[in-house]
Amino acid sequence: MEPLIDHIVVDVRDRMEEGARRFRALGFQLTPMGKHSLGSANHLAVFGRDYLELLGTDVPGGALRPDLDPFPIGLNGLVFLGKESEALQAAQQARGVPVQPVLSFHRPVDLPDGTHADARFKVIRLDRCAAFDGRVYWCEHLTPEHVWRPEW
Repeated sequence: MEPLIDHIVVDVRDRMEEGARRFRALGFQLTPMGKHSLGSANHLAVFGRDYLELLGTDVPGGALRPDLDPFPIGLNGLVFLGKESEALQAAQQARGVPVQPVLSFHRPVDLPDGTHADARFKVIRLDRCAAFDGRVYWCEHLTPEHVWRPEW
């Protein structure tokens, strides 16, 4: 299967509000802020099949997830579309690709009808030593309908 880019990640650290303001000024329509079960926050600029993610913390001066701390501020994440995460992770390991175990997480979303749901994901990350000064991983969207929405 040919790798497809799922999204790119711009790390804004504890400057989420400023980052969102700047990207809106550039003409990006951003989603409301989401909060991951991993402890990070994000805004998305959603396109047809992919998106740009502003990632950081929603607390100015707040602590960032420890796994993000070693990486530079700015564009630091390249994320490929993942499917069948467990099989993909095993296949990458069999090829000798240094990948981490499958990680599951979610973030709550407000739906247009006033109800709430969880956008759920599984990711497989390359070990830090395998990517030069950035993060590379695969993302499987378990609930894509909560990410690609008509209003965005």
